[in-house]
Amino acid sequence: MGFMNRFDQKWLLLLLVPILCLASWASSDVNQKARVTVRLIEGSVTGDKVDPRLPDIRAKLSSFRFSSYRLKKTQGLELSQGEQKSLQMSGSLKVRITYTGIEKNYGKFALEVSHGNNRPKRTTFRLVRGGEFFYAISSKGQRGLFLSIRASF
Repeated sequence: MGFMNRFDQKWLLLLLVPILCLASWASSDVNQKARVTVRLIEGSVTGDKVDPRLPDIRAKLSSFRFSSYRLKKTQGLELSQGEQKSLQMSGSLKVRITYTGIEKNYGKFALEVSHGNNRPKRTTFRLVRGGEFFYAISSKGQRGLFLSIRASF
């Protein structure tokens, strides 16, 4: 007679299948990549035109102090957990994004923005899947620059 009878083998299988499924689901979050889109947007108090390439955030833009918006640049990238990448957005404007992981259905990120001779500014943020984060870079007089960062993971 073997170590386990047929009855014991069936129960063992019934217990192992859900455990293995749960383990594979949990590990998929750890290895999951984030697809990030970074947009550089210029705002102005002159006029009331919104760049036609920004229809998805038109309603959100109305909460800012500007009345006109122009998309200056869009860059996409893919990050693994713990990975960071740098983007040259415009002239002396550099952006570094780090994907730090997932926690309770939120993607966690670190952002570093260097602009001109100013010291780099750093912040962290989290996004729900498909969420968007806005970051103000500069605002001088009638114009301002900001980033729109969207991620899916």
